[in-house]
Amino acid sequence: MKIRYGFVSNSSSTSYAILLPDNAEFKVCYEDETSESAKRIFEELKASPTDLWLDSIDLETQDALIEGLKPYIIGQFSGGPDEGQIIQANKKKVKEILGNE
Repeated sequence: MKIRYGFVSNSSSTSYAILLPDNAEFKVCYEDETSESAKRIFEELKASPTDLWLDSIDLETQDALIEGLKPYIIGQFSGGPDEGQIIQANKKKVKEILGNE
């Protein structure tokens, strides 16, 4: 498995680990239907700490979603059986690791 740091191009073979703080905001450059779809998915992710398979949404919405998630991406992974997912970090566990900073 290859682990990449920093933002790289979006593809359905890349998985993204994200950490969404309670005050996370979705910001995009364009106000269009694709961005609105991506924003709805972002709000669903924020409301429920579930993971998302990228192949369940169209490519344009994937691109808009990844663009809006950029500030919250904490890791990217390629290869393996779990490729193509948005995986949410467990906020409680992160706080434990960081000592409730």
